[in-house]
Amino acid sequence: MKFKKTILAIFIIQFITGVLCSSVFAVYPGTFYFNNETAYIIERSKQEKKFLLYIDFKNKIKKTIKIDLMIEPPSINRRRKLLAFINMTSIVFYDIEKEKEIFIVSIKSGEKITWDDSGEKISYYDALKKVIMEVDVNNREIIKIPFSGIMFQTKWDEKMNSFLYQLMDKYPNDDMSNLDAKIMRSVDGKLEEYKGVKTLTMSPDGKYYFEGKEYLEMGNVVYFYKTDGNKLIAEFESSTSLDNVNEMWGVDTVRFLSQGGVFDFKSGKFISNTDFFWRSNDFIPLQGDELINTNPRRDVAADWNNYVLMWNKDTKIFEVEDINTGKIIKIYKKFW
Repeated sequence: MKFKKTILAIFIIQFITGVLCSSVFAVYPGTFYFNNETAYIIERSKQEKKFLLYIDFKNKIKKTIKIDLMIEPPSINRRRKLLAFINMTSIVFYDIEKEKEIFIVSIKSGEKITWDDSGEKISYYDALKKVIMEVDVNNREIIKIPFSGIMFQTKWDEKMNSFLYQLMDKYPNDDMSNLDAKIMRSVDGKLEEYKGVKTLTMSPDGKYYFEGKEYLEMGNVVYFYKTDGNKLIAEFESSTSLDNVNEMWGVDTVRFLSQGGVFDFKSGKFISNTDFFWRSNDFIPLQGDELINTNPRRDVAADWNNYVLMWNKDTKIFEVEDINTGKIIKIYKKFW
């Protein structure tokens, strides 16, 4: 069987920080609430400073939430009352309603902030201290779990009532795949293997999964599978293994929010939703030093009940897409 291959030139860091994006809005980790038509989104100034905005599209209300020294966009819990963000020396927990910092945890580095479903606990990885930290925001309890290897994915598992981690003890001497990593969970401050799931890159209904593999000689390749029989649907070369991404699953799709694209498992096609360079499975080549612009839309926030808020830089209009149908179902004009 001949599989379709595409050079998936995704520049993660540049997309997250917005360095390459001509839009003033960044996707990660914007939150959109479809039912009440509100959103928290990140806006960048011309000086590359980031601001967290609360937008009420229905009542045309905009509010800027002041956050100092933010080096990564904040992560908002599901109850919409708390956010966590990383600055140079700490992770800060911020009460949105009271507009003040309520809790600070000192760190040397921080990444992969993940909330539990209740919005009361987070997990993150301090690579410099070589420790995974689980924080209970309510009682200020901090569990430190020693780990010095490679973290691929972190997910909250409602059934297990715990964070699950896809971890590898050390870098191998040859090719590396996130499927080679073990699924672990924290028990009394120690990591224990959990065999209840194949990979944390699996769809919620268990029908599909994807694999990020790094080859020493040929670079990164992303594989998309059906779980039934582990049937390979398509494979794409990539500038990143996509093993730790902010993905959003639809019925038969997976959307890579920060990386700006959707893979359709039924058609086997990767479709761009970024400001740049992809149209279906056709490679759009470089033109001089610039990437050819093919799509003016940019994901800026997600409602995890299958809706994405996008910013169209050409029309200067916000568009709401149902990710399962691909249809634009609502639009908002920028009122500020």
